[in-house]
Amino acid sequence: MFGRHLTVKGSLKELLMTFLGTTISIVLTFGTTALLDNREKAAQQRQTALMSVYDIDEIIRMLKEDMEKEKVLSEVTNYVFTHQEELDSMSSDTLKMAVAYLVEDMTEKPEWADDSKEKAFSGNIEVRQNMKYAQFYDNVRESYRLRRELLGHLEKDIEFSRPVSDTDYHQFVQQLDFTDFDTDGNLTENASRSLLRHAFQQRSTELYLRYFFRRRENYAYYIMYLIRLNRENKFMADITDDDMAEYVKKNVDKTMPVTAQQLIGTWEEQFVDNNVFHYKLKKDQMVEFIYDTVNKLDLYLKDEKMYVPILVPTTTRLKGHWELKGDSLKMNFDNKTLEVLAIDVDFSKLPKSALERSKGQKQRIKDAYIEMYQQKDWTISRKVSFDLSGQILLYEEQEKTLWGTKKTTTNQMVRLETSDK
Repeated sequence: MFGRHLTVKGSLKELLMTFLGTTISIVLTFGTTALLDNREKAAQQRQTALMSVYDIDEIIRMLKEDMEKEKVLSEVTNYVFTHQEELDSMSSDTLKMAVAYLVEDMTEKPEWADDSKEKAFSGNIEVRQNMKYAQFYDNVRESYRLRRELLGHLEKDIEFSRPVSDTDYHQFVQQLDFTDFDTDGNLTENASRSLLRHAFQQRSTELYLRYFFRRRENYAYYIMYLIRLNRENKFMADITDDDMAEYVKKNVDKTMPVTAQQLIGTWEEQFVDNNVFHYKLKKDQMVEFIYDTVNKLDLYLKDEKMYVPILVPTTTRLKGHWELKGDSLKMNFDNKTLEVLAIDVDFSKLPKSALERSKGQKQRIKDAYIEMYQQKDWTISRKVSFDLSGQILLYEEQEKTLWGTKKTTTNQMVRLETSDK
């Protein structure tokens, strides 16, 4: 060909070499594709394993918290039950804890009941095919089954059935007066005492308190079982503590550290009740805090002998200093700098008979709010970090729960501008 003269033997040899070259090229192509595909499957398998192990660890952690909560609330409520003669002198926190322990709230499910990770694990048909160990897959499925089983006990078993049902509580509330609720809609101390006295008369309350050990045993059994299964999971998938820390860093935290220079500017914080806070952090470590809030006030009308809720929209400004130490942002505001930029009183919900008389109360209400603001502690200290965009400032706050533990919540502020003016 093309000027070359080949013998029959030479032609066959060249044809064979061409065929072998093509075959080797095809094998290499398919081999490389298969290798990459296997690596991708292995990476997916590893990520799925880490996600499942982390989720089960979180379920265990939250169950332990619930078991401790059960222990503390039970002890407090038992004390109140056996010392009913002292009910009038017991503290507000003690009363709240006892009420929380006895009153059922069907509107809330425990945090560990979130099954989004379970759906992600079970819904992917390739998960089982990619799993190196069939036992790992079975362990994860069993862990989630145990979670559902425990949730079923909480919803149906008599030992978890609280003596004051939702229906009982609503019937009790309907008999109360407006003065039996605070400004947030919670029971006052007197109303809480009344509810507890009513509950303590029921045989179901004594039984519920006696069932404490059965509830605790339930929690302990499922926690122990889940710990054993997840320990096996970590061993089979060769997952170390460092692996879990890296997974959390990449998939859970997703944050970056903060520098003082990056904090300079205006940050906005919004709340579900339409309150808006603005923090202006300046280069000279000065900070200006402007907040728009709608305060709620129960106004008592003597002539009508009734309480009426009114709204008091306000815009207030405070000045102070800020500093960043490590990952902790601290802002100290001077009460003397407090300035009410705008304040209004909404009397639209008052009956017509009280509208004319109420006009003279506007100034009194304004003065009362200014006095209240000036007495508040305006020191703010938060652990802060950035999300990956650098435009959202995440911060953690700790609050003490009714049962004595500390609960950490994560909130966020959005950057509005980088200027410090």
